[in-house]
Amino acid sequence: MAALKHLTPILQECHYVFVHISDVGSVPLSKVLCMFREKETVIAVMLEANAKASGLAFTHVAARITLEVPSALAKSSCRPDDAASLSVDPRRGVLG
Repeated sequence: MAALKHLTPILQECHYVFVHISDVGSVPLSKVLCMFREKETVIAVMLEANAKASGLAFTHVAARITLEVPSALAKSSCRPDDAASLSVDPRRGVLG
């Protein structure tokens, strides 16, 4: 629990919705944040604007809160662009 006190909650400006999907192929996957399957249906989480533009129905609009984690990377000379170019191979570690 001690590590939790170092996290900074950040309210994202966008609104997100949960959309029940009957035909997964009908949803533009590039617009989906995530999908998960329940017993009765498949649910996609996406931006409200993307759901509206795709003509998908929803009943609840939600906020997204992320937790910023203090990182040694932020204190180094490595810029975000540099970090984005790194990839990880589970057998060999970080690759540049």
